[in-house]
Amino acid sequence: MYSDINYLYLKNHSIMEGIAKEALYDILNQAVFFRKKKTEKIPLSLNSVSKVYFLIKGKIKITETDSKGREIIKYISKENDIIGGHPSSQQVSNESAQVISNEAIYFTINQNIIEALSLSIPKLALNLSITYGKMLLNTQEKYKMLAFMDVKERVLHFFKNWAEEEGVNHGSKTVIKNYLTHNDIASIVCTCRQTVTSILNELKNNGVISYSRKEVVIEDISRINLAA
Repeated sequence: MYSDINYLYLKNHSIMEGIAKEALYDILNQAVFFRKKKTEKIPLSLNSVSKVYFLIKGKIKITETDSKGREIIKYISKENDIIGGHPSSQQVSNESAQVISNEAIYFTINQNIIEALSLSIPKLALNLSITYGKMLLNTQEKYKMLAFMDVKERVLHFFKNWAEEEGVNHGSKTVIKNYLTHNDIASIVCTCRQTVTSILNELKNNGVISYSRKEVVIEDISRINLAA
């Protein structure tokens, strides 16, 4: 017996767009659903079984620990994302995931099952291919940012992208619901928390960005590039 809510969760995920009802039930039969609260960890590998993780609701930070024990945020997974890397790649032993929204809902399917389902459901294979392509482009964009921008430019670039993805316009202002600490932002742009705090204070003093625990307000998005 299937849960109606689980079927709706599955059906409404962007990966399942355009897939016939019968095929959705085949996929649902293989899916395991989870609900996690803020700060809870999500294991990205269980024993020797590789899994693919599909985020339905919430926000999750994907981190990796470097050789010096420092935590680096690789990216933030959001609604309709796939959590973690490409299922054909090796699991990263020092990669972890943590809920940073009030709660997160996601489902998992074993990697070998996803691969088999993709062979029998061409639309699923296409949707997965498009999603992984976007993930690859985002990774390449981050590498370019790290290679060609100084720290302040990286911070401004991060806030501009965040505003474009999640900001709500109020006249000339853009308001973003904040779920990241200074330390999180520093980890994303590969610098230290003190540097991020210093840059944000400068931007605040210049009337570019206001930052609090609850929200980020960009006074005029057109001024972001000029502030560099």
